[in-house]
Amino acid sequence: MGAKPLLFLLAFSLVPAVAAIAGQEIVQLSPDMYMIIRDSKAGAFASMAKLKGETIAAANAFASSQGKVAIPISSKETRAVPFTFRWPTFEYQFRLVAPDDPAAKATGLTSPTRDGVSVAVDAVPSTQPTPTNSSEVTDIYTQLSKLDELRQKGVITQEEFDEQKKKLLASD
Repeated sequence: MGAKPLLFLLAFSLVPAVAAIAGQEIVQLSPDMYMIIRDSKAGAFASMAKLKGETIAAANAFASSQGKVAIPISSKETRAVPFTFRWPTFEYQFRLVAPDDPAAKATGLTSPTRDGVSVAVDAVPSTQPTPTNSSEVTDIYTQLSKLDELRQKGVITQEEFDEQKKKLLASD
């Protein structure tokens, strides 16, 4: 067999492996740590808050299917670039813990950095009631994300943001 047919055969034998890797939505990084990356083909019209909410909801659903709770580790968002094929993406790293683990009962808030990367800070036990299902968590997260986006754009002040955030977190 010549070199060209062998290369052709080798290239086609790799297609299923590449397709399998590309098709995996949640990737295991270590025994209890995972990552999910999602993008939106809506381009510049995509809602980053919706993309984040859907990604986190998928991570929570995965954790639930394993009988665990997803604890955020870090996240990174990439905005769309107009007139290119660079889609907005959201990368979310999380670890799975047992529901009775103390980390599952804590609230891990994130601290954003300038390059769009957020890293989980030390968790502080929450005195607020925990929402009962993931859609409530996603809804609160989406609303907080929208408020934060308005604050970052200067549409609302830090004080207005803090007041609305307090109301959202206090509501059942």
